[in-house]
Amino acid sequence: QTAGLTAADVDGFAVTRGPGSFTGLRIGISTVKGLALASVKPLVGISGLEALARQLPFSTHLICPILDARKGEVYAARYQGTGDEIHEVMTERAVSPIEAVSGIDRPCIFLGDGALLYRDLISEKTEVPAFFAPPGFHTLRASIVAFAAQPILERGDADSPTALTPRYLRKSDAELHLGRKPPIS
Repeated sequence: QTAGLTAADVDGFAVTRGPGSFTGLRIGISTVKGLALASVKPLVGISGLEALARQLPFSTHLICPILDARKGEVYAARYQGTGDEIHEVMTERAVSPIEAVSGIDRPCIFLGDGALLYRDLISEKTEVPAFFAPPGFHTLRASIVAFAAQPILERGDADSPTALTPRYLRKSDAELHLGRKPPIS
């Protein structure tokens, strides 16, 4: 509406596929799948960690997006900027904050709510310079998700709306407790 466009003017849809909250991912992806199916427009799922890292493609440092996964874990990945693009150098994973920073052997920029939450630990445990992105770079931006999806849509490599599913990096509480007997009160 702000851009003066209607739904018919949209060429395609982009959504983060995770990692993230189980409910949030299901709701977001279901909503965008519905829009794509109803409008017969292509759809692309983008990693939330990649979308965070894409805010810093100009960096010559390692880029480490970290999202709080709760329960003492984080979702983390590592990317390298090349001036106008980023390349994944460590795949997405759910790990402890210490595991997320272990083995970093070069200056690194950290961003994301997990980087803020564990800033002191990250600074203490990294043996190379640890930089933290400025305010405003720690949350996902729809514009960056759209920017990441654009070349994929232009190549015609869209995801099938029926096949796109959330990317969970760990099991839900329900899956972890499946088959366990409830405690006797």
